[in-house]
Amino acid sequence: MNSAPFFLRAKHWHIFIPLIAIPFVVMMIFMAIMGATFTASQPDGPEDIVWVFYFMPVMMILGVSVQYLWMWTVAVKLRDYIQVPERKPRVNLFKATFVISLIIMCIYPVSMVNFVVDMKPGGMPDPGAIISFVMMMFLCYFVLLFCLLNNNYVVTKTIRMAELQRKVTFNDFVGDFFFMLIFPVAIWFLQPRINDVINGKTAENPYKDGDLLD
Repeated sequence: MNSAPFFLRAKHWHIFIPLIAIPFVVMMIFMAIMGATFTASQPDGPEDIVWVFYFMPVMMILGVSVQYLWMWTVAVKLRDYIQVPERKPRVNLFKATFVISLIIMCIYPVSMVNFVVDMKPGGMPDPGAIISFVMMMFLCYFVLLFCLLNNNYVVTKTIRMAELQRKVTFNDFVGDFFFMLIFPVAIWFLQPRINDVINGKTAENPYKDGDLLD
């Protein structure tokens, strides 16, 4: 287990803290500082508060990076613990959708902030620019949705196949697949199961390493 990658042997709270807890605490501190600053003195112009609009996307990207590192480790590294001749989940398509979704997740919030910041105060934005921006956002959304669903499919199939040590169908992990849509909650239930696999507890061997057999 000690040789396993961190995101496979980590406890659920090890992942939850940098994923949710730290960004939330930092965000609350930031909001308090921003509120105190606005109360003490009014900004002279939009250029004085532009940094405010870029802070939230940065925090979002930091949180998403933890989730994506976990998903990559499970989909790629947990495959080594599947000791069956059946075909393992396809990782090439996963790698493609993983990279595409990661790029979109990084660009999407920054693009929205840039669009808001570039709007002239008190002026009407160009209708053509608005239409182009909205169409681009919708396209990115649907591409991102497909990529995230495929990522969830591969991750949950890999976990279930490592647990059962046999070929699995969608019915075997359909609950986990939809559970992944609420990832911060799902990590509390999926990570202990991954820990069991790393410890050698599978359907073929229902005892963890070190358990005493009667």
